[in-house]
Amino acid sequence: MIATCSDQVLLCLKQAIISRRRIWLQITEVFHSSCRFVSRLWTAVSSSTAASGESDTHQ
Repeated sequence: MIATCSDQVLLCLKQAIISRRRIWLQITEVFHSSCRFVSRLWTAVSSSTAASGESDTHQ
């Protein structure tokens, strides 16, 4: 009984570690994609403001 219980706990811990790693991978993926999106957006905004000749006073 004790052995099966400890095995169950170890299995649960292993599942939690694996799922947490997966969650971290998803978080870092989302973070990198949003960073790319923001930098692209910033480049587009900067180039458009430079093309229109406006000063970057309003943010």
